[in-house]
Amino acid sequence: MAPQYEFMDHFDPLWDGSPYKAVPTDKPDFIEYANQLKTTEGFHVEVIPKSKYYSLIVPERVDSKYTIEAANLAVEEFNRLKGADLKLSKILNANCLLVSRALFFLTLQCVDGCFYEAKIYLGFGTESNELVMFRPAKYYPRPSRKDNDTNEEGCSEA
Repeated sequence: MAPQYEFMDHFDPLWDGSPYKAVPTDKPDFIEYANQLKTTEGFHVEVIPKSKYYSLIVPERVDSKYTIEAANLAVEEFNRLKGADLKLSKILNANCLLVSRALFFLTLQCVDGCFYEAKIYLGFGTESNELVMFRPAKYYPRPSRKDNDTNEEGCSEA
């Protein structure tokens, strides 16, 4: 069983799980992309529409310098804020949205055997880092998988 922490999981109306409301000019690949994001709160995306007109949440390599930095910062900041003692074991999935800072959507496994999701802004230059979410994983394994081998606390059933 996972240790009981006060997790950071504030409601964000952008990620309410409701279907994306398409407009007539939307292309089918964008509608599919938007629905993937809405149903997984940005943690999983497989279809990426081609566009130069809007910022996209896109997959990021789990072994990239910035993904590793964001993951370590997320765990460290959660530990600092909540008095936890989690240690990162593995980065399972990463998505990123580049705005003035990089917003990472991370799926992590810690040495306690549990899976977590974190959203963290990684600042560039004078921009600061900001952990905005850290919680037991809701979308791991990926929602499309039929076998669900995690319990409600995001820990392995093994």
